[in-house]
Amino acid sequence: MSSTVFMKCAMPRIALQSLGVSIFTTLISMQLPPLETASIKVYGEPLKKSICRHLFPIFQKKFKKEIDNLKICWREGFFMKIDVVMLTKDSEYVLRRCLDSIYRNIPINNLIVIDGFSKDNTVKILEEFDERYGNLRLIRDSGTRAKAREIGVRNVETEWFMFVDSDVVLCRRWFDRARKYAGVGVGAVWGVNVDIIPNFRSRVFYKLALHVAKKSFKIRGGLHDTLILRDAIKNIKIPSYLRIFEDAYVMKWIRSRGYRVQICEDAYCLHYKPPENWYWKAAVSVAKSEVKCGLVYSGLYRYVLYYPFFSAYWLIYNFQRIKKAYSYAGD
Repeated sequence: MSSTVFMKCAMPRIALQSLGVSIFTTLISMQLPPLETASIKVYGEPLKKSICRHLFPIFQKKFKKEIDNLKICWREGFFMKIDVVMLTKDSEYVLRRCLDSIYRNIPINNLIVIDGFSKDNTVKILEEFDERYGNLRLIRDSGTRAKAREIGVRNVETEWFMFVDSDVVLCRRWFDRARKYAGVGVGAVWGVNVDIIPNFRSRVFYKLALHVAKKSFKIRGGLHDTLILRDAIKNIKIPSYLRIFEDAYVMKWIRSRGYRVQICEDAYCLHYKPPENWYWKAAVSVAKSEVKCGLVYSGLYRYVLYYPFFSAYWLIYNFQRIKKAYSYAGD
């Protein structure tokens, strides 16, 4: 760890310790005027007045440096807590890993989950995490992803918040890496998403996938793991017919309000698609929705240029599956 990073990580602790030691030392050295009454009933009021009269002016002068350090820590996000909004529907296959990564790497105020009436163990898993952390709010809704995102935004309380998909796993220190991009004029910070092909490892392919993800984001946008300024999407109305590509609408809205959208290459998530999405029936259904919502409704025609690469995911997975089946048959 570099000295700069170490100093940033240690700054809140050092500032608090410095302030605490200074106050303790001053209290020991000070001699407050004795209280003239021994009556328990009137003891509290003279003590309160004595502290206000003698301590507060001293605190303002003697601890200016320590208090300024604490203000810097607050401004730079060391004590920041954010709400996290998540959409779920039959997400149990990777939900535990997703929630673990969120609670380990994000300073959560509330985790707001909008569930589309899941039929698997999704709700049970959510209840387990609520028992453990006590800050999970579950909302049930049967509408589209567009409506669910609006519901999530309406329930956000913090200045900044995050959208996190229920099928991703965040990298270590996601928030620490992303918050440095959240400056003046920034409305959103996107962490790069990497689509994972089951049982497939190729450094070259995933490096190419990372490059394609960043390029395609500039056209479509994405909310897999995105830090958003609440004021940037205040009063947003997402068309209810957007079953997908609602993330493109959100990014377009933010930019239209004069805010910048930053890509943080240091913060990323691993995207694990639902198992059924790798089969041809689901692939055809997804393709239809892509054409309908992406081209007809959203007009993102340039995004079509990336379809051949995205199709490669499906081809690689099914080629491996067929190859594995033949190897078993040969044995």
